[in-house]
Amino acid sequence: MPTVAHCRPSDLSETENGNAFSHAHATISEAIKPSNMAVIILPTLPFWLHLLIELPASLNFFLNPSEQLSSAAPQAHALVRQYAVLLFASSLVALIFATRQVDRTSRNVAGALAVYHLAPLVRAVSRVFGGEIGYGKGLGGPWIHLAVHGLCFVGLSRMYLSRPWRKNL
Repeated sequence: MPTVAHCRPSDLSETENGNAFSHAHATISEAIKPSNMAVIILPTLPFWLHLLIELPASLNFFLNPSEQLSSAAPQAHALVRQYAVLLFASSLVALIFATRQVDRTSRNVAGALAVYHLAPLVRAVSRVFGGEIGYGKGLGGPWIHLAVHGLCFVGLSRMYLSRPWRKNL
């Protein structure tokens, strides 16, 4: 009997012991035991971190666009909101890949998300060590940005680089 993640409608027919849903329920129950959660979350932790960091940022950018710029022209609000939607979309992509097994595609997506984290990481480094004047301490300030984007960059890069270097994988 296939697991819940691999069920097709044809797999959900009656079985000799009742129905396929009873087996599916047992599989789901086993998957959400606390002892199994680490097995589920740890391999995809960089995706969860990206989601945890970028989802609140996307909502903040969308709801408070004027707080993101020093002198916000009305036209800039549309650009900040567009960026917020892109961040939200990247969070949805991270959620999709956080809830599936790590494979070649997951690793490639991790590499792409790692590249994204370079820009806020470089900006945070310049604000912390270069004396660049920021626009306040929204969402924690430059030290927090340096730490969280650095953590995301390292985690996602490590996931990307952990791939087997064989052609067929």
